[in-house]
Amino acid sequence: MNQNRFCFVAECLKVLKSQPRDADRVPQGANQVALVWKILNTCAEKGDVDGVRELFNTLKERGLTPVNNVVLGPLVKAHLVKYAQFHSSLISPFFCFVFN
Repeated sequence: MNQNRFCFVAECLKVLKSQPRDADRVPQGANQVALVWKILNTCAEKGDVDGVRELFNTLKERGLTPVNNVVLGPLVKAHLVKYAQFHSSLISPFFCFVFN
């Protein structure tokens, strides 16, 4: 895992787990979902399946995000990106295009 990605995930988890949860503040609205999506999507674009899963589980357990298609999208994307990276590393040495 890239050191920068690890630091990003570790820092997010540290902040999420160390801050006390204010029970009076209920997350709601599109801005909350968009912010959660941005955080998860940042990890998903790198193919960091474990980081996305851990961040999602922490957000869900603390009650900081609703579970819907928008928030679950980066979990799927992380698997697709990881598969594409793995697949391209296997195929690229043996596959070439000839353009005439």
